[in-house]
Amino acid sequence: MESGDLKIFQAVVREGSITKAAAQLGYVQSNVTARIRQLEEKLQIPLFYRLNRGISLTSAGKNLAVYADRILSQLDEAFISTRYSEHPNGPLTLGATDSTAAAHLPDLLKPYLKSYPDVKLSLISGYSNDLMNKVLNYHLDAAFINDPVNHPDLQQILVLEEELVLISEPVEAEPRQLLNKPFLFFGPRCIHRERMVQWLKEENVTSTNIMEFGSLDAIIKGVSCGLGVSVQPKSSVKKLVEEGALHCYPIPEKYRKVKVCFIYRRDMFMTSAMKKFIELLEVTFSLLMR
Repeated sequence: MESGDLKIFQAVVREGSITKAAAQLGYVQSNVTARIRQLEEKLQIPLFYRLNRGISLTSAGKNLAVYADRILSQLDEAFISTRYSEHPNGPLTLGATDSTAAAHLPDLLKPYLKSYPDVKLSLISGYSNDLMNKVLNYHLDAAFINDPVNHPDLQQILVLEEELVLISEPVEAEPRQLLNKPFLFFGPRCIHRERMVQWLKEENVTSTNIMEFGSLDAIIKGVSCGLGVSVQPKSSVKKLVEEGALHCYPIPEKYRKVKVCFIYRRDMFMTSAMKKFIELLEVTFSLLMR
């Protein structure tokens, strides 16, 4: 089995389509189809179910996908270890929730890139669980997520503690009355939304209209113009509250605090780019937890 076969297989799994994988790899579709069939012939077992609407992994395909991610990641690390072990340079791919990326990372990334301009840093935003899975599957080098995790393959640093607040348009109101307004959030996997739902149950608010938005900026603008209310980190809205564009209210203590953690795989090859990033992280933020 060659690494090239695994890369093609991995692309098909990631894209969920031979056509999309071929486009992403820059191959013709027939070439990708032939390589997948050759791989199945070598293994003497089908890796995909061919369906009318696409493909899905067989149990054997699911097993191979786990090993393919691991093997290809180790090959990448072997390459990186020969090129990026001394002076900080090369790729560094990080993930972060939208609120952390907006409120805290600019002050961290600006001095880092100024000190190490040869590092090719990429930042991907998403939900905490998705980011954690991408780190575990070697798709991200590290990520900032909400709340500590307990996973044997992950190392974590407690970076900071956020305070969640209820935000509304800049009009004074009773917080209890605001709970009957529409709530503006990301999708159902948003941790702030999960806490809000638990809080509303305690308040016996059962009929809640939740409007889903694709970005933090859209949520905040929607709240400021009166579409509804939301629960967000105070750091994300501090400036707008000070400018009078939003009003914020405290929420119950049990739902108020969110810990932001920086996670990475224990078995990752620690490049100098990653080492320097962690060093700056520890200097910039005061709360640390190994």
